[in-house]
Amino acid sequence: MWVKKLITAARGHVNNAGEELVDQNAITILEQEIRDSESEIKKAEQSLATIKSKRSMAEEDAKNLEAEIEKYKGHGKKALAADDQDLARDIKHKLDGLKSQHATKSAMAAEFLEHEKSIESNTKTAKQRIDTLKLEIESIKATESAQKAHESVTKNFAGNRASLSNAQDSLSRIKERQRAKQHQLKAAGDIADGGDDLESRLAALDNTTDTGDLSSAFD
Repeated sequence: MWVKKLITAARGHVNNAGEELVDQNAITILEQEIRDSESEIKKAEQSLATIKSKRSMAEEDAKNLEAEIEKYKGHGKKALAADDQDLARDIKHKLDGLKSQHATKSAMAAEFLEHEKSIESNTKTAKQRIDTLKLEIESIKATESAQKAHESVTKNFAGNRASLSNAQDSLSRIKERQRAKQHQLKAAGDIADGGDDLESRLAALDNTTDTGDLSSAFD
């Protein structure tokens, strides 16, 4: 039982892989099929031209035979008027042959005309289908191009966002270092200012004699 299931699963994977491969090459395959169809249409149009030519010839032959038939009908009437039975019979025999040929040519012309209509209809339908497929392919290509562009922009934006985030972190660290440096500079300035103030006050001792209550602190 499990062997059968494995075989079924394997076939499923093969089918999926095949469908995926076909989908990936769908446009290429479809474009080739369109070219093949256009080639077949050209062949059909060439056949159509041949059929039209044959139909025209059959119609012309039928028309000429009609004229011949009318001519021999006139001969037959003259033979009957002259009471020439043998000639009338020969003319009738000739007329039968002409009528048979006329029927054949007329049937051929009608058959050729039916083929013409069928080929023209099928060719028109095929051309319309091809035009529709070409439009669909253009739409698919345009959509795919837009999606790739969108994907590229999204990826670039994501990368830029990460870069911007890193840059922002760097700026924050720089600002923090600058703030620390500023505090260091301020502290150094305070120390320098304090030293200078002490020296100034010590120098001023010579100019005062009032020690006040602090004199005992240095006994």
